[in-house]
Amino acid sequence: MFINKKGFIVISTVDTIDKARDISQKIIENKLAGCVSILPNIESKYYWENRVEVASEFLLIIKTTKERVKKLVKYIKTIHPYSVPEIAVVKTLFDISYFNWLKSYVGKD
Repeated sequence: MFINKKGFIVISTVDTIDKARDISQKIIENKLAGCVSILPNIESKYYWENRVEVASEFLLIIKTTKERVKKLVKYIKTIHPYSVPEIAVVKTLFDISYFNWLKSYVGKD
């Protein structure tokens, strides 16, 4: 059974595994998400300072609830090493068991 409310995935990228691990650890410790998955060695192409850039990055896939998503985004902005971090928020469907676990960990405001 799936539910369609309160589930969110937040996506961001960083340039090193150490930064990815550090940000993930802080997010989990602050109960802003229940899980952060780190995907290594992605290639990003983006336009920055009047040219196309290519970078090797690490993708963070962060799972959270409706109650935590705004705080999570604000928090990422304060700890992220990039001056303009990529932060994408996607509403998602979670399995009811997973969502209940997630909600039990991150709680409510």
